[in-house]
Amino acid sequence: MHMDIMVGLLTVGLLTGCGVEEPDTAGLEPEAQAIPCRDITGRDYVITYYAEPAKVTKVGELQCGCSTPERVLTGTQTAHYEKVYGCFAM
Repeated sequence: MHMDIMVGLLTVGLLTGCGVEEPDTAGLEPEAQAIPCRDITGRDYVITYYAEPAKVTKVGELQCGCSTPERVLTGTQTAHYEKVYGCFAM
């Protein structure tokens, strides 16, 4: 019984890594890897990225739908951000 479980787990482990290639996104710009620009509301927006949780030091900005090309990223994306609808961030 235990041997059957071990063989089954080994088989699943081997099959998981075989025949599936991950797309090569290493050379793409961050905006090319990002989700579609429009969110569920369909409105334009600006995301301002900050260096710290207190949102004091601005390090980047992502404008979606505000210009051509539609997605414009300047600076760096971080986990600390503020999203404002419309094309002008505060």
